[in-house]
Amino acid sequence: MPHRRGQTRKEKTNGVSSSFQSRKLVSFLALLLILLALPAAIFLVKQGLALRLSAGTSTTANYIQLHPSSARLSPLLPDTTSNIHIGLPFDTHTTPATYTGKVDYIWGSQYPQQPPTGVFHTFYLPYDRDEDSRWSREAHDLTWWKANHPDWIEYQCDKTTVAYEFGESTVVPLDITNPDEVAYMQQTYVDAALQGTLLHYPGVKFEGIAFDNPNFQNAGDSTGQRCGHYDPAGNWVQQFNGTGNDPAYRQAIITWTKNMQAYMHSHYPNNPMSENFSFDFSFPTDSNTLLSYIDIDNDEQGFTNGNTASQPDPNSWYYTGRAALSMRRPLGLPPPPIIPHKMCICAILPMGW
Repeated sequence: MPHRRGQTRKEKTNGVSSSFQSRKLVSFLALLLILLALPAAIFLVKQGLALRLSAGTSTTANYIQLHPSSARLSPLLPDTTSNIHIGLPFDTHTTPATYTGKVDYIWGSQYPQQPPTGVFHTFYLPYDRDEDSRWSREAHDLTWWKANHPDWIEYQCDKTTVAYEFGESTVVPLDITNPDEVAYMQQTYVDAALQGTLLHYPGVKFEGIAFDNPNFQNAGDSTGQRCGHYDPAGNWVQQFNGTGNDPAYRQAIITWTKNMQAYMHSHYPNNPMSENFSFDFSFPTDSNTLLSYIDIDNDEQGFTNGNTASQPDPNSWYYTGRAALSMRRPLGLPPPPIIPHKMCICAILPMGW
């Protein structure tokens, strides 16, 4: 049975300014509404400054688009220079026999190297907590963590409640600022997935890692409202404030992402790092900084605020589109098409910071 839990739901409500000129907003929304008829799933892809799209090439794809002669983010990624290519967030409800020849990229796959060529499979991993102890043979429950690494467990501000995310008590939240915890996760999951030593997939390698749930708003069940942990002597260590505006928490996510990308690039240069991060309009500077350390960004929130918002704030459409456009300007590339979809932003953007 797959050790991965289902795709998470992020229902973020980000405050955005309404002071922009209505004429500019209406014009921008008109273009988006026209393109609404073109459904697709998307991923934002970071490539180095040296990467360029060939002149005249279509810029619409699901996750990556490279000139065949260009240096690639990874030589394992299928070439998507021509046509429109499909990527899946998960393959839980399909099989290789069904998607072979139709799908190039799977963000969180349960069928690594099946088929061995033609599909890029990444291993799903929560970025700030252990895997689910119900499914993963490497994961541990709260009792094990209290006995072995009690100082890694994150709690809410009452200093008693474990900061479980999404109400999942089988997925223990851990301190991402602790270098020992980070090293443990790298060895237990990242190294194992990319070297083919995962207990659930012995001898089978994934092509990349898909980290889930970095969220700047440290409020609600999407972060567990983590505040701190206890040190080995049992003293409380306050780290965060457990609110929607938590500068220390945002910086912790940025630092973790930067260090994890550096680790993967140095140890696995052909295996890119992806994250499920949605641009936070309340913290645009921090959002841009975080995106600069992500190889492949899967924006789950998209234009419709995740999976549930049928009437999204029009300003969020405006800001999401503006953020997408800004990702191409450092490369001197023309603006890409913006294709809204229920689940995701639908555009492939080489991010050139």
